[in-house]
Amino acid sequence: MIIQPYAGSPCGENIPDPNPRHYLAPVIPVIEIQFFGPVAAYRALMPARRVELERYECFQKMSYRNRMQLLGPHGVQNLSIPIVGGREKKGVPIMEVEVDYSGRWMAEHWRSLESWYNRSPFFFHYGPMVKELLEQRPPLLWDLARNSQVWALRQLGWEGVLAETEQWNTLLPEGGQDYRNHFLPRHRMAVAVPPYQQVFGTGFESNLSVLDLLFNMGPDSYNYLLNETV
Repeated sequence: MIIQPYAGSPCGENIPDPNPRHYLAPVIPVIEIQFFGPVAAYRALMPARRVELERYECFQKMSYRNRMQLLGPHGVQNLSIPIVGGREKKGVPIMEVEVDYSGRWMAEHWRSLESWYNRSPFFFHYGPMVKELLEQRPPLLWDLARNSQVWALRQLGWEGVLAETEQWNTLLPEGGQDYRNHFLPRHRMAVAVPPYQQVFGTGFESNLSVLDLLFNMGPDSYNYLLNETV
């Protein structure tokens, strides 16, 4: 029996693995909700037949739960979802975290996306769908982030089952691969992904949001994530 360890409590942190795609299906990855999470996370999930989202965890700041990283003319930029209660939400069950719609962050996010990616090859295909997803305004962060994951996996051509955990397990059962808190913004460069053409810069900014990949590579993102020739 192989048990994948999890570091401590629901608010613990795993150390990024430099090679996250070290398993073969039918291993079941378990991962937290991510708001248009990083490319490396999708490279880890794509080979799986089933993925489970961790619903019995605590909200953690400085994570992809309410943040995505994209490329603008001045380098890597963070776009975050404000939450009701702000700093007081650390340690609150993820299913209780509400999105704060009192400001204009949705309009600002969309303007940023349009400004940064309107020259990318596939922005005008995917962009309107992203805007429509943001405009749904679900009350809970869980639903907004999960919707982004469902949408991204669908656009990538993934044909597996996306489920939710039924209870909290510090150690996952046999066959589980623990990616909870494995991918974090501050560890973005810890997992290198193959370069692809981006809109800005002379070098490659690795492991940005899956939106960066889709806007730049479109349908070829599927083969890219599975390490096939594109």
